[in-house]
Amino acid sequence: MNKLMNSLFLAGLVALTPSVLLAHTDLATSSPANEAVLNKAPEKLELTFTEEVQLLKVAVTNSEGAQELASFKPTATAQKTFAVPLSTLKQGVHTVNITYMGDDGHRVDKKVIFTVDATAHEAAGATHESADAPRATHPAGH
Repeated sequence: MNKLMNSLFLAGLVALTPSVLLAHTDLATSSPANEAVLNKAPEKLELTFTEEVQLLKVAVTNSEGAQELASFKPTATAQKTFAVPLSTLKQGVHTVNITYMGDDGHRVDKKVIFTVDATAHEAAGATHESADAPRATHPAGH
């Protein structure tokens, strides 16, 4: 009986292991939120994560593909919240590409898309904060 219990216990651990290994820190909220429509361009991008992360990249482009973030320096220390100053954004659709790394060492890419339109009815955005699921990349040797 003990052998059977041990086998079942080990089988359960093996079944749970992939979900634990694939769990990554997520972007909890962003302001502006994904799919938000704003009448006025935001002065900063606010990001809140589920756990502390190092923010490696923030790139903002407009609908023509032109870069709109004047400068961004990757963070050396991990934290849960970030406020990234934005340059004056033009009317139109803006895409924010974010790359961060949690304490597991995996890089994760996220995207937030919002619109600045002075004539539109403002909308808060989607209940999910990112335009696409996280794409984790493994550091060399993992």
